Amino acid sequence: MSSVYDSLNFEHPDVTYFSREDISLILSKGLANTCRHKPDKPIEYFANWLLEYSKVQKVAKEQVKKEKEVAKLKEWN
Repeated sequence: MSSVYDSLNFEHPDVTYFSREDISLILSKGLANTCRHKPDKPIEYFANWLLEYSKVQKVAKEQVKKEKEVAKLKEWN
């Protein structure tokens, strides 16, 4: 039979996920930005920051992809 102490020896999957360097860095930046601006609705502000961050990252990835395609075309010519 397992005890309460046995359950303390493992990390919950959510903690493992949020501990990932890429996730924790994004959350830290968003929370720091929220604290810096001290909005009236911090949860809404943080959620909007995450959405905007996601959009910016998608645009940046698309730009990198286009730059690679251009470099490949230049290489062929």
